[in-house]
Amino acid sequence: MAEGHLLKSSGQVTCQGQQMFYELLLNNTQYMIKFYDSLGKALNQNTTIKLAVEHNISSLKVIEARYDLNQTVLSVKENIEMRFGSVAAYTKLQLKDPKGALIAEMNDDMRTLGSYGAATGMVLYVIDLNPTSIHKEIESFEGVEKYVISEEDYDKLPENFRKWKKEMIKKYPQLLEQKQAVVATNQFDPDYMSELASTVSIGSRCKIESGARGSVAFVGKVVDLGPGYYVGVVLD
Repeated sequence: MAEGHLLKSSGQVTCQGQQMFYELLLNNTQYMIKFYDSLGKALNQNTTIKLAVEHNISSLKVIEARYDLNQTVLSVKENIEMRFGSVAAYTKLQLKDPKGALIAEMNDDMRTLGSYGAATGMVLYVIDLNPTSIHKEIESFEGVEKYVISEEDYDKLPENFRKWKKEMIKKYPQLLEQKQAVVATNQFDPDYMSELASTVSIGSRCKIESGARGSVAFVGKVVDLGPGYYVGVVLD
């Protein structure tokens, strides 16, 4: 009886041990499933953002530059150096909202864009502190000899705006009628759109209504096209 009792007890212990083992295995399996599910979601999460990039010296602007929220400020500075030529060691970055209000001074090179709250649509403002920055020479036109051409020499050119205009009016006489109608009715102020034009810089990247992209090549008045300010764009 004693031996049978011992065998019975031993069997119960064995069954209980197996049950505990299977429960532990099941719990661990469920935990691992949750872990890998969370890891998969984290890996699949899109951390790419689009920022506009502006420079304190250069008139060149980047409308959309792709960055990752996990990028460090230092890696962004190195990217800026390739884009603009501003040496990373002399560069300071600021994060601004679309209206230009300061959000953060990005002074820690080891912090990430995400830690500063960067998000798509914001502006990355580049401050070049290099006293010998190449941009100071590029953006300055002092001492640059201006190209001047006489009226006679201009008319002798095989192609110029005047000749193009005459050909267009000859081909589409309604263009002249439209211009005369606008001037006659005094529909536009001579400085029409001047405020908006003052915010546009030559070299800026832009997108027109059709969706095509290009670079601004001209900002100013064109007397032959009527009153107001015009922006000329060279499409990609």
